[in-house]
Amino acid sequence: MKKSKNQKKKSILLRDNAENRLSPNGGTVTETSAQLSENTVNALQDRLTGLLMMNEELRKANIASETARDRYADLYNSAPVGFFTLTGMAVISDVNLTGTSMLGAERGKLIGSRFRTYISSEDIEVWDRHFINVLQLGEKQTCDLEIRRADDSVLSARLESIRTERSGKDVISIVISDITERLCSEAALWEIKERYHTIYNKTPVMLHSINTAGRLISVSDYWLEILGYERNEVIGRKLTDFFTEESARYAQEIVFPLFLQNGSVSEIAYRLVKKSGEIIDALVSSISERDKHGNILQSLDVIIDVTYRKQAKEALKTSEIRYRRLFESAKDGILILDAETGIVLDVNPFLIEMLGFSYEAFCDKYIWELGFFWDIVANKAKFLELQQKEYIRYENMPLKTSDGRSINVEFVSNVYLVNQHKVIQCNIRDITERRKVEEELHKAKAIAEDSTRAKSEFLATMSHEIRTPMNGVIGLTDLLVMTDMTDIQRSYLDNIRYSAYYLLDIINDILDISKIEAGRLEIENISFNLSDIIEKTSLIMTHRCSEKGITLLTKIEPDIPRFLIGDPVRIRQIVLNLLGNAVKFTEKGEIRISVNLTPLPPSQREGGVSPLSFGEGPGAGFITISVSDTGIGIPADRLDTIFKSFTQADGSVTRKYGGTGLGLTISKKLTELMNGSITVESTPGKGSCFNVNLRLLVADNQSLSEKQSKEYRDKSETPLSYSGTVLIAEDNPINMLVIRTHLAEKGFRIIEAVNGKEAYKKYCENEIDLVFMDVHMPEMNGYEATRKIREFEAGKKHTRIIALTADAFSGDRDRCLSEGMDFFVAKPFRPEEILSVIRRVMSDKSEPASKDSSAGLQIKKLQVFDWDGFLCRLNGNKKLCDEMLGKVLEEFPKQLSVLSSLIEKQDMKEIRCQSHSIKGMCLNIGADVFAEQAEKIEHIAFNNGKIEEIEFLHASLEPAFKDFCREAGKYLSDREA
Repeated sequence: MKKSKNQKKKSILLRDNAENRLSPNGGTVTETSAQLSENTVNALQDRLTGLLMMNEELRKANIASETARDRYADLYNSAPVGFFTLTGMAVISDVNLTGTSMLGAERGKLIGSRFRTYISSEDIEVWDRHFINVLQLGEKQTCDLEIRRADDSVLSARLESIRTERSGKDVISIVISDITERLCSEAALWEIKERYHTIYNKTPVMLHSINTAGRLISVSDYWLEILGYERNEVIGRKLTDFFTEESARYAQEIVFPLFLQNGSVSEIAYRLVKKSGEIIDALVSSISERDKHGNILQSLDVIIDVTYRKQAKEALKTSEIRYRRLFESAKDGILILDAETGIVLDVNPFLIEMLGFSYEAFCDKYIWELGFFWDIVANKAKFLELQQKEYIRYENMPLKTSDGRSINVEFVSNVYLVNQHKVIQCNIRDITERRKVEEELHKAKAIAEDSTRAKSEFLATMSHEIRTPMNGVIGLTDLLVMTDMTDIQRSYLDNIRYSAYYLLDIINDILDISKIEAGRLEIENISFNLSDIIEKTSLIMTHRCSEKGITLLTKIEPDIPRFLIGDPVRIRQIVLNLLGNAVKFTEKGEIRISVNLTPLPPSQREGGVSPLSFGEGPGAGFITISVSDTGIGIPADRLDTIFKSFTQADGSVTRKYGGTGLGLTISKKLTELMNGSITVESTPGKGSCFNVNLRLLVADNQSLSEKQSKEYRDKSETPLSYSGTVLIAEDNPINMLVIRTHLAEKGFRIIEAVNGKEAYKKYCENEIDLVFMDVHMPEMNGYEATRKIREFEAGKKHTRIIALTADAFSGDRDRCLSEGMDFFVAKPFRPEEILSVIRRVMSDKSEPASKDSSAGLQIKKLQVFDWDGFLCRLNGNKKLCDEMLGKVLEEFPKQLSVLSSLIEKQDMKEIRCQSHSIKGMCLNIGADVFAEQAEKIEHIAFNNGKIEEIEFLHASLEPAFKDFCREAGKYLSDREA
């Protein structure tokens, strides 16, 4: 490069000499023309040579310039920062490759776009101020902001901008640096510093730092709090200024040299002097901070105040002999803690053995640092809670043993004083085995409950089949009573009626207790007259009392509200059970039933009305119904068992007096379902007294209720003129016979239908005043028939429909009402129930005539043909028996043919209906074996079982029918003979 410059200077010098020679004033005039020409040529040659040299220099300069430009372009594009050139309108006119990468867009898309569109919306104002300052001030401006890239990701950037001029126009040159990583590092560093500062100043431990001269350069807040100084009083002073003289000498002579030599010391015992002059015992541990050459710069010291620990240990030693024996022999784990710090002071051998840790693993540790606690933070928080409440109890706390096993413990902590210092005793009892036993008991309980529910469901399922024949027995017996017969026949019939009703009571009791145990018995809350219920229930028992020569006395206090809100049916059931027991177990004397209002204690009436009470003032309280007798009484040791199912005071009582032992159980459970209670007082040989306590609400409008009750009473007591047309839809001929006979005797015109389809058709063809609708019928059930009737009568007179069903436990009652039926009568029903329903209809009452009652399981030996049962169901009318038997023998083959056709079609729904109809027909005529086979087919069809099983059972029906025909033939032959 230097040689090139010299050549350039030489060329210029030659050029200048040539020009001077050619100049008019430059040469000597005396020279000749030849000489002048020669000189001129030489000069021109020299100039040409210079020009050639200059041209060569220029070419070389251009090559160097292009090389430099390429190198600049490479540097420009590969720079670690983005270079942007903006117009005065902030439009991008140039950008390097790094800049395009920063914005995540191609150069062609960036050129011509406004730079502002790439600024995050939160920093638009920052950019606008920055750009205006650059334009107006012309000086370098810097700002930090967030750039939103083309893919919507965010880049933290630092912008350095300056205004320059190009081609007479102002342009903005911007250098952009990616500071995302640096900001993250700064944030992390700031967080670390803040955390360190917080830990240093807020941790409940004394911390300080000293330089190599032993002077304090920093102290924690807790350090100042414990020693009682302000920060400006201690910074710069020697640490030994705060030691006792003995501790200061020990530190200077022993500890400091040791620290400078090793770089650390651990748990050095010192005695420090507070500003108040009080001396505390402390343990000091120090670690050094060094420079890069390994020289100690300063130390970080931790001071633990062990004054209270020492005092606590001394206090514990004073009672060691008395306490140690109990402590070490206890069969529960025991931890002793310092209540101020949470440091473990002692641990008994049982806990060491239980958890498998050494004594050293416990003592002088914070309780939340112990390895067997799973959640250290939570336990530290609980320790702070213990400090405030001074008591914590955990019924089931998981702990880890040294071998990793998990055990369950009961953890109880209490705070108490030892020599004016609080300590905490933690009692830890291993309940792992107990938990296992509890789990086993829980499983056993669940199994027992499942068994109980299964039993209840079984009884509920069987209720339909039990109650249907019961309806026939009771109905036909009631009809037979109205016929002429001999005294012996009437005596037999009375016994049959008594047995039937007694069996019905047992069935109802069993199903009631089953419903209660299954949680499916609902309690109503309607307005009722309690006095009326008590009087009528007593009237029912008057005849039985007279037969035994017992006096029945009733007393109802005048302050009893006339109308209450509750379940009158269940209250009547409770009273009837108690009166029934009193009559059963009393041979002479009297029975008293009384109703009074028991006041609530004043403490329960203050501040307003007690729930389920009668309001404020002297009348506030609950109803007590008492039934007392002068009977045999109950032994004291049996009073706790009489309310248990199937239990009486003595086995001999059952043999002598009869009964299932369910009456009191049902009464107690019903009372509890109504939020009440039942108690008993008894003296053997003198009698018993049962008290039923019920908290019932008072009806809102007593006068209205009384008026309504009077209207209903007037209507119910008025003799009714029985007339009109009644449609009976019933597929069972026995049930049809019973209800038809009762209604026909009262003067009603009867229209019969054997299924829902026929019932709907006959309803549409006739003027019907009342409908008795069986729920389960073939072709169309009672629900569907009711819906069709309701659709047909829309806009016309509403016809009352009474549901008839033997399902007492399956929710049919609610479904009947929801499907549009007005009343519900459970089979078996009594004549008075049917008449009561009719009376309610005529009085326009909308309440059901009867709740779904309960039934039980009846077991009898199956017969091919039960002639006696068949004759009994028809009131001994042999002519009617012959007529019905003839019809059955004619009808059976047709019914079997229909069933065969349905089985071929595999129509499970119709198979079920048809087999149900055949079963009912068989039961009514006494074809027990045939009925059993039909019932099995019905059950399989109901559960959508295998058609093959139905076909197998169907094949057995024909032989069963032949057996029945043979037995029936014998009967007919005997009759003809």
